[in-house]
Amino acid sequence: MKIIFVITLILAFNILDAQTYEDIPVKEEYDIYNAHEINNAHRPCTRRPDDDERTFGDGMSKILEGYITMYKTTGDKAYLYKFVLQSLCVMENRHDLNESIESNIPRWATEMYHDSYIIAAFSRFVYFIKLEEPALLNEPIYQFDELNPSNYLPNTCNCNSFGITFLTFGQYANWLQDRVIETLNWFLDHGYWHNTYGMIQYPYTTNTTGVCINMQIGFGRALFFIGLTTGENYFLDKANTIANLFKGKVVFKDRCENKSYNDYVLRLTEDNAYWWYHYGWSVTYRDCWDWWYYLKEPKYSQFVEYVEDISHGAVVTWLPLDFYHFQPNSPFTIDDMIRFRNMFTKYIYDGEGGFYNNVDSSDNPVSIRENQTTNYAHNHFHPRALNYILFADFDGADATATPPNVYDIVFNYYINNIKDCTISPYGGQGNKGHAEIVQAQWKRECPNLTLYNRKVVYDQDFKAKGALTIAPKEALGKSYAEPIIQDKIFTVEPGTTVNMVSGKSVVLKHGTHIKSGSNFRAYIDPALCSNTQNNSNPNRSNNKEEQRSIPNKENDTIVIGGSFENSLDIYPNPFASETLIQITLQKPSNVTLTVLDSFGRTVFNQFVDMQLEEGVYNIPFSGEDLTAGFYHCILTIDNQTRLTEKMIKQ
Repeated sequence: MKIIFVITLILAFNILDAQTYEDIPVKEEYDIYNAHEINNAHRPCTRRPDDDERTFGDGMSKILEGYITMYKTTGDKAYLYKFVLQSLCVMENRHDLNESIESNIPRWATEMYHDSYIIAAFSRFVYFIKLEEPALLNEPIYQFDELNPSNYLPNTCNCNSFGITFLTFGQYANWLQDRVIETLNWFLDHGYWHNTYGMIQYPYTTNTTGVCINMQIGFGRALFFIGLTTGENYFLDKANTIANLFKGKVVFKDRCENKSYNDYVLRLTEDNAYWWYHYGWSVTYRDCWDWWYYLKEPKYSQFVEYVEDISHGAVVTWLPLDFYHFQPNSPFTIDDMIRFRNMFTKYIYDGEGGFYNNVDSSDNPVSIRENQTTNYAHNHFHPRALNYILFADFDGADATATPPNVYDIVFNYYINNIKDCTISPYGGQGNKGHAEIVQAQWKRECPNLTLYNRKVVYDQDFKAKGALTIAPKEALGKSYAEPIIQDKIFTVEPGTTVNMVSGKSVVLKHGTHIKSGSNFRAYIDPALCSNTQNNSNPNRSNNKEEQRSIPNKENDTIVIGGSFENSLDIYPNPFASETLIQITLQKPSNVTLTVLDSFGRTVFNQFVDMQLEEGVYNIPFSGEDLTAGFYHCILTIDNQTRLTEKMIKQ
């Protein structure tokens, strides 16, 4: 058994002082609510294929995307395995793959938008594994019993009915990619695509301008991510068609009502916010008789009757967000993101802790399916507000993005309506939003992390900006991560490598067992959180490692901690061309500063093998020749520790 505790002197980033919500256990509550959604509400592994349409399309598709966000945020592979295990169960129910359904059509639903949300989630995972995290391509998949095709049993959690042993995440991503393309091609080959209007509801029909805007999103995102992953313009061109329809106009004349419409899909307010009608660019035609001739005319009154609602409004923003993050300025820019942000803070939020039903501050019904006499109240429970946390990145982005901020609005709503619930207070879309709140909190603040009972059987990294605590005896029930265990213990199994890193301390409480034959390393990285800065600590460690073994006493606790001060700062960030990288050293150090693009290629390298005295160093960085996107500033101190800071080129 090899156990290493490391206390290392490293640099800490300068982070904004506002740390208002770091004591809220958002991540721990996500795990509780997600388990309830899976085990009680959605039940993906036992759902009948004739009863899965809404459950998978409206619910599971969003939950699956939340797992990607949770892995990106925490680095915990448990979320990757939940995606694999549950997506297999969803795929098993596709009608052409399920023996109890006599069909050769590769879809789940009768409503096309349900199918589109499912393949959007799958394609997002494919892109994530193959292009965002290519290191996972060859990462072995632990062979849980549920993944063994020889253990397949219908209507159980053993959902691998495909006769394939998936050995790596890359292999699974490739297999999932092929299944997504089968479904996409079926729709594209059977008349659901229109070169001018995107996806249409009824194949080969005329007098249509496509399905309403929220029903375009799933297909647009699937086309986008599969197109980026495969490099196939056949898919990308169609995704771009849908994206450009967002930025286009709706123009028609209704001669029956003698009214005309001519305006952008995304209507711009005087205070720089967007709103839109529920139909987007979809216009309904109907028969109309004048006194001397017959007309097939677009219906003006129906088009303007329904403004988009808060729930569908969140979904509609996902395609613009994807384009902005992964293909900037084509066609969505930061100006569009700010306008969606302002829509939430100025029009959806009522200023008193509640939300209007629609994106223009109205509370009317949102579609012809709703009871048109219903009088909606804007202060009712609206868990879909959680999904707007994505726009917290644009709080203060320009002079119009004024307080109250998205971050504060959503967190206050979370505290008052979501926190401390005994069961899940939302559905699949809310669970996705909850994952995004975890991401926002871990990005901006220094929350603690508590892990409970768990059997660690694959290599794993656990991290926390605040204190990282292993407290198996405090578990309230079964483990969250697979393999599911009942016992209140936390074990690291033989042959497994586990790293635990914290910005403050690593606490291993009784019930923690590091077994012989495992590799275990716990260490402090104060750069994870600026709150660990403490100049006056005379006992702080100076580049030393401690190697200890776990005490045998059942109630013993091991605490590893430390606090140091140095800094790395980048401003302005996001930047257009020029930015300044500032390093503050508290002691003489040998440093290397490197900037990498999203593919890991070096675009800037300076101070190689150069000894610097303590002090402040300003390094100008020109991004003039760089394309818009994400970069990483990496600082190496004395050839020991590499610290990264995300840089955004607009």
